[in-house]
Amino acid sequence: MQSMKRRFLVVFIITILILMLGLATKSKSNQEEIMTIGTSTKNTSKSCVVMDVNTEEVLFDYFANTPHLPASITKLLTLYVCLQLYQLDDYVIITKEMINVEGSRIYLEEGDCLSVEMLLYGMMLCSGNDAALALALHYDNNLEDFMVIMNDTAKLIGMKNSYFNNPHGLDSENENYVTAYDMGLLVCKG
Repeated sequence: MQSMKRRFLVVFIITILILMLGLATKSKSNQEEIMTIGTSTKNTSKSCVVMDVNTEEVLFDYFANTPHLPASITKLLTLYVCLQLYQLDDYVIITKEMINVEGSRIYLEEGDCLSVEMLLYGMMLCSGNDAALALALHYDNNLEDFMVIMNDTAKLIGMKNSYFNNPHGLDSENENYVTAYDMGLLVCKG
């Protein structure tokens, strides 16, 4: 039951993100023709990939192996790692270090006590950088250890051209990078 709940949570959140980020592509029901995003006059994507979720076969790509700053899609890998490390009903007591982050937040306050599940919702649906940081620091109160796990997990998935230095993707020094192909692999594993 817990596994089914996790799978639903992952699929639900990924679907919301795809719709929000406008990464969905149209395909005919026979999957013979996929809209070529790369040649569309309305294309604003720098890169993309369409993969068969079961076989990981690339059906279409447009600069899929070009590294880019990942921004909040970093949270997909954070979600994946958290679902492996924690139980959804684990509780996290929010510390001062967990709320010391810029960008989008869910406005956690020191002393709050939230379940991992609630923090995951805050991270994925509200893009809460504070929620992502709280989840990372929940591991052993050491961000570097969590980042080692994130990058090791990325390598195990096959993400060869990606690197993460924080759990939320906020990056002012170009230290995070990811490719569309690598993110496609992550989504297939989720």
